[in-house]
Amino acid sequence: MGAVLLPRDLDAFEAAAERRVASVQRLLDEGREKAERVERLVCALYGLDSELTEAVVAHAVERADRRRLPVDQ
Repeated sequence: MGAVLLPRDLDAFEAAAERRVASVQRLLDEGREKAERVERLVCALYGLDSELTEAVVAHAVERADRRRLPVDQ
């Protein structure tokens, strides 16, 4: 049977976990912004009109939103 490591200070552990979640969320948000720029660049390279470009970007945003970290309520 394996050992379980428990935090000694629950408040400190929760604070560290919250900071880690915020850090990961920032990275996901940055990735989403970069992905949107790439989507727009690719659409421009293919010569898509602005309406189709916006539809492509909206779809990418939807995909990203489905992958957001769950937020405790």
